[in-house]
Amino acid sequence: MKTRLVGMLIGLCYIGCIGTASAQETAQQGQENGARVVYSMKDALPAFRKKAEQGDAKAQMMMGQIYAMGDLVEADMAQSFAWFMKAAKQGNPQAQFKIAEMYLYGQGVERDFNEAQKWAGKSARQEYPDGEYLLGLLYAEGKGVEKDWKRAVIMLCNAAGAGNQKAVDLLDTRTLTGDIVSIRGGEGVKDWCR
Repeated sequence: MKTRLVGMLIGLCYIGCIGTASAQETAQQGQENGARVVYSMKDALPAFRKKAEQGDAKAQMMMGQIYAMGDLVEADMAQSFAWFMKAAKQGNPQAQFKIAEMYLYGQGVERDFNEAQKWAGKSARQEYPDGEYLLGLLYAEGKGVEKDWKRAVIMLCNAAGAGNQKAVDLLDTRTLTGDIVSIRGGEGVKDWCR
């Protein structure tokens, strides 16, 4: 019985080793054919950085996220801001939203409501729901702009219609005066967005 068990283990090990060898051979063949085989996000970081440095807006967004999260590199909000700004200047609405948010909360840059409004507006003009939400919030609170509930509601309704839950929640908890009231289970959105 022991001999049979040992034989099975040797057989499984042999099959496992063949599988590993095959994977290594495939990776080696891919590299010989000019393909880059990536094993982890950490391995991919130099490739993302290179593409970002070459001006790829999506790679710049990824680098901004990487520096903001701090999982692969030490968190650095100033670096995050710099990468997001590169993508934002290329017209990326998600990056424009991130820049607006960073100005609003003073992350990686000095807090500036006017700049937050400027970048949220650029994002919102491209109908990016998070940008519409943030611009609506700025109008609702009068940060960087005159308090304007009509504009706030338009932006928030656009964002809520696109599924932005923060916009739904904000519309559901505000009155025309801007005072917070109890959540009404989505009825507030219907009231405001008719």
